[in-house]
Amino acid sequence: MTPQQAYEAEQEEIISALHALLVRQRKLSFTQPEKATVADTLGILVSRYTGWDGEAIYLVAYEALTDANFHALAAKLKYLWDHPFVMSALAAVDARTLELTEAEDEAAEKAIREVFHIPYIAKPAHKGGNNGNRKEAEPTGRQVQQPNTIG
Repeated sequence: MTPQQAYEAEQEEIISALHALLVRQRKLSFTQPEKATVADTLGILVSRYTGWDGEAIYLVAYEALTDANFHALAAKLKYLWDHPFVMSALAAVDARTLELTEAEDEAAEKAIREVFHIPYIAKPAHKGGNNGNRKEAEPTGRQVQQPNTIG
């Protein structure tokens, strides 16, 4: 066995062990485990493993995004973490958004982007199949990629 093959075999063993832990955690944490996603269950494991420490959870998220080459998103997360007043302002706007008309909502989003220098990010134009790896997008929800399923 080559060193690369040994590395890949070890990675597969780790993923298999993590999968088993996710299955166990899902059964413990949800009244309807079959409806829980990998992200839901992994989030619970991360929260519990870090002792519900917000900074540790942030670091896990940051490192995961960086490892997956989502450097721009990781940088935005870091910016928000380093500037908590921005998160407070965005949360206040989010709370009020429920009361806004569509035009007011668009104006508020534009103002926030200008104030915090957040570029507009268009929705992906990719129309390929999801190969069973991603939840279908909700019309008004966020897309969350589901790389694995829990069986």
